[in-house]
Amino acid sequence: MYCPNCGRQATQGQRFCKSCGFNLLALSQSVSGQVVTPEEAKENRRRLEEVRHGVRTTFTGIGLMFFFFFFFHSMGFAAIGAIIFFAGLGRIASATVFATPRRALEFRWPTQSEVQPSRAPLPVSAPPPQLETAPPSVTEHTTIRLEHPEYEFPKERQRNVE
Repeated sequence: MYCPNCGRQATQGQRFCKSCGFNLLALSQSVSGQVVTPEEAKENRRRLEEVRHGVRTTFTGIGLMFFFFFFFHSMGFAAIGAIIFFAGLGRIASATVFATPRRALEFRWPTQSEVQPSRAPLPVSAPPPQLETAPPSVTEHTTIRLEHPEYEFPKERQRNVE
């Protein structure tokens, strides 16, 4: 790979050009198609926040289950913690499994065509006929000249400078 700024050769894992400091990481990502658009970055952040909320909810549910069971000795109250625990697991599953990134949902063209192009040469057609005269220009004959002007420009007045 070469630096597009100075033309110096760079290794594949190099992040910046050694001679001019150009950001080669962004270049290699754009060439390989790994550039993340702002919408994709926003979607990834939203999914990560949803996973974080799910983990918090899950651990809150576990804590409430133990608290209610050991301090109140009641499975009824512990069920409240279990409900919160499973709600957290549902949030994690929703963010990771069910909310697929847009890249996975985009239509992809097949890589190889099912119909092979024919090997026969294309017929040669005659060249288009040459025009004998040049086509008229848009700027030709756009001003109409009057033979006798109806308006005469006033003669310049002499100013008296004192």
